[in-house]
Amino acid sequence: MPRWSKRRVLLCVLAAAVFVVGWKGARAAYAVYAEFRKPPRGAPARPHMEHLIDVAFQRKDGATLRGWGFPSRNGAAVLLLHGSPSERTQMLPEAFALYHAGFGALVIDLPGYGESEGKVDWTPASADAVEAAITAMARLPGVEPSRLGAYGFSMSTLALTNEVPRDPRIAAVALSGTLVDYDHALAFEQGHWGPITAWPARAMARLLLDVPHMHAGDVSAISPRPVLFIHGSADAEVPLWMPRQLFAQAREPKELWIIPGGWHGDYQEVAGQAYFDRLISFFSQHLLAHTPPVADAPREPAGTSTPR
Repeated sequence: MPRWSKRRVLLCVLAAAVFVVGWKGARAAYAVYAEFRKPPRGAPARPHMEHLIDVAFQRKDGATLRGWGFPSRNGAAVLLLHGSPSERTQMLPEAFALYHAGFGALVIDLPGYGESEGKVDWTPASADAVEAAITAMARLPGVEPSRLGAYGFSMSTLALTNEVPRDPRIAAVALSGTLVDYDHALAFEQGHWGPITAWPARAMARLLLDVPHMHAGDVSAISPRPVLFIHGSADAEVPLWMPRQLFAQAREPKELWIIPGGWHGDYQEVAGQAYFDRLISFFSQHLLAHTPPVADAPREPAGTSTPR
């Protein structure tokens, strides 16, 4: 075979490989950013679940969001936000554990997921859905508005870290599988061969899907309210340096719990009851033991529609 033909074949093979790798990355990004309209399966039968409340509320643009609420027996409540692609049932294990311990809870379908209206959006603008959910949680039976917490998993941590710094109603927040930004998380997930696979994945996601920049908010602005970071040491989707970087940026009080052998989510499968005990202890300490700390007032007047 002529020498120039070998080079041409090699270039074609390399181009095809880059395209295949990039397409795989673009599909991964599409799965995160596309609508997930699978209706919730319904709450599994559990003791006292007859008190489950169907919740519907609207965000500023009029889109209706739906979820399930659990009344509080100790005055405190926790908002639980799922990852992507998923819906409210992903957070039921945490909700059941907290409810059993006396806490109220709210699990919702974020916009574009489950039974909620709207488009999927993990940019800082998605914080308005969290703002509306906090308002809905404060109205659950038995809830004291000064004892509200929040828990976000994976992609929802982006929305949560963009809302909590400016929303003084949340007195304590837990973040698990948390991202610094989606670009680097996608590169990590698809970076099996380093830049050879990571770069095409990011490029194709940008070119084909026009995926916007999705990043965490200023976690240092959560203080003086406490924040708990949870991450699995074997997480194959979000690199361990991300929660460590955010932990370093956060101000006291703060905690970082790396679960040995834990992967991305389903932490109870590895840590067992210790996972639920850690959540209950964290929220009990900061929502029940004393008057929760109050953050600075929001940076914009209540009721304004300034885009975020």
